[in-house]
Amino acid sequence: MIGTALSFLALILYYIGILKTPRKEKENGFELLIVATVLMISLGGLAALAFTLVRIPVTLLSMSCFLLVMDAILWGRCIQKKEFSKCVWPRQDFICLLVLFAVVLFVAIKTFGIKLNLNYTGVDPVRYLTMALDLLERKTVKGEFLTDLVNGMFIAFLRPFLQPISYYKGLIAADIFVHLLSVAMFYLLISKVNRGKGSRWNLVLSLLYFGGYPLYNLAGEGFLHWVDGMLMLMFMVYATLLLMREEVSAEKGIFYLLAGTFGLATFYPILMIMAGPMLLPEAILWCRKNLPKMPKKNIAVLSVLILCVAVGAVLIVGERIGHSWEGLFISLTNTEGPAPRQPYMDFLFFTPVFFLFLGLLHRYKEESRTVARMLFMLLAFTAAWLFCLSNGAIVGYYYYRVYYPLWLVVWLMTGQTIAMMIREKKQMELYAYTGFFCVVLFISSGKLDDWLWGVSEALYVDHGENVEYEKPESISFCPLYTSNIEMLWKERSELVSETEFGMYAYVNQNYQGKAVPMITSKYTAIHSEWYQAISGQRFHSQSYDVRYRPLYQVLKKLEDDGVEYATILKDEPLFINHYEEVFSYYEAVMENAGGALYIKPEEGWSFVIDSTEEITEEERAFFIEIMNREIRPTLVFDLANYKEAKYYAIYTAGEIDSWIHQTPADEFLFNTYQLNIGEVEYLAVLKDSEIYKVNREYFDAQQILYENEAGMLIAHIGSGWMPSEQD
Repeated sequence: MIGTALSFLALILYYIGILKTPRKEKENGFELLIVATVLMISLGGLAALAFTLVRIPVTLLSMSCFLLVMDAILWGRCIQKKEFSKCVWPRQDFICLLVLFAVVLFVAIKTFGIKLNLNYTGVDPVRYLTMALDLLERKTVKGEFLTDLVNGMFIAFLRPFLQPISYYKGLIAADIFVHLLSVAMFYLLISKVNRGKGSRWNLVLSLLYFGGYPLYNLAGEGFLHWVDGMLMLMFMVYATLLLMREEVSAEKGIFYLLAGTFGLATFYPILMIMAGPMLLPEAILWCRKNLPKMPKKNIAVLSVLILCVAVGAVLIVGERIGHSWEGLFISLTNTEGPAPRQPYMDFLFFTPVFFLFLGLLHRYKEESRTVARMLFMLLAFTAAWLFCLSNGAIVGYYYYRVYYPLWLVVWLMTGQTIAMMIREKKQMELYAYTGFFCVVLFISSGKLDDWLWGVSEALYVDHGENVEYEKPESISFCPLYTSNIEMLWKERSELVSETEFGMYAYVNQNYQGKAVPMITSKYTAIHSEWYQAISGQRFHSQSYDVRYRPLYQVLKKLEDDGVEYATILKDEPLFINHYEEVFSYYEAVMENAGGALYIKPEEGWSFVIDSTEEITEEERAFFIEIMNREIRPTLVFDLANYKEAKYYAIYTAGEIDSWIHQTPADEFLFNTYQLNIGEVEYLAVLKDSEIYKVNREYFDAQQILYENEAGMLIAHIGSGWMPSEQD
């Protein structure tokens, strides 16, 4: 509670100090607050890194003390000069920011609800929560740590008001905060590009920018590194614009750039690969113009600072990729993931804007070319990135990362184009194109095709006699907006139910320091990660997942690891399918509708399977042989052997829910083409099944890899499983 109170006081003093620090002229108060917040995050990360190096614990209290030092510097300047600055608060900026914040908060409430429910759809948020809690636990930072630090400080700030199982709400609050700051940063950027009479469009442009990748991130995947990294990239572009226009001193502008570079390296270093080429022409042009005029002392100091930040950024990136080109290649080629995947359609509507932009720039020689150079560099980088993708040097997940900064720059291009069009008094052309864009957006996202299909199907298909037909798939001209709208309005259910939270809370309260793993499968793998993060099992995260080993081996691993307690969710297919054979024999320490917490039987976790009399010893030996070969053949059985089939699945994790046991024995050979379609490599055949007895000659003719009295493990001869392929 002391840390929360102290940090709140430090924040108030910091923002007041920023606004009151003496200046030569009045400045925009909103701009000062936005810039100050970004700087606070970046410098806070630098302080956390310094604390780690000198072995000062990184906690909310220590970070608050750092902020108080910054407060003392700001207020010291005010006291020293005996004056306090006043700021201007433009009414237009106030209204625009208010509307933008309202829209972001609406999306957040629609996604998470007022109570900040756990409604993420992606797999990354739980890892951010785990990393943030780990940071708070070890009190040090490492790697690309700034996202973890921001999330951790939010959790620590809200900790007095949260139950331990509700710390994820701090993560959601941090996510919403950074999106609010990000959209404010974009508004600030677009206001620098589109000034004068055209500035009335800045709110619309900011909303359209947010409606793309930022909305996908907030309402969809929850990829926090991305929004954090884009925030710092926007800040670097902001600093670049100020330097190129000479709106700040060289020292101040470079300081902003260094702060942004450090923030980007510690937030999401993959974006540095794009930020470098994007800002390189501006750096070269600025240095050619300004370095000869700077004192040598200042150049030396700035060079040292730049070198330190560059080395630090390389070390941070190197820690992620293993400090080698091979590590970089592995990082870019090994990890696939979700991303909006549309190569060109989302940027199609910027094509006429692009050509108009070039034409107007040619006419206005004094107009800044900064946005144009950034755009051309990004387009060239995208072409190179596409070449890498086509040659297997990167995966699609990383290819589409360049679209995020590209999305930013094309909207900046649009803002600058609008400013020049209004200067040219081409408002009618601007309104006409805006209307066209709105109509296409409505057609793509407003379900117009569904409505017209309901009016008359003849609008889409020819009602020929005895012809089957269905509505053609609608084509979206702006798929990113379309998918975002659908995602935003779809019904959401909490990832973790109330009863599951009850079990997590019980484990958190009663088993701190003890390993209580969750038995999972591919259906509940993400639930297992949330369970570990919420219930305090982050340091006991051994995988007991049937994706990697059969259930029998999972139970054996529990014994080998000395695990006394284990949990499982009741909607887990593993629990439903094998409750009678396995879980019904265990004693539940705690049980509700969401899951069960079991204690290890005296004889061990696997004893119930080892001692069962529902299968013969020959069948057990057959199943164990297959298990030891680490293959998962499809089982040939019929309904009379269903009990044996369930034990087969326990021992081998092999496929039993197939068409085979529902097929009459005399029709099996006719249906063997389905084995080819399913790319089945091996069959495990139960000799007691009717299918084997009727088709014994066929099975005996295959390549027999193992056989005993209970069954046989086979691979096909010839080119496939069909009899016609085996002549």
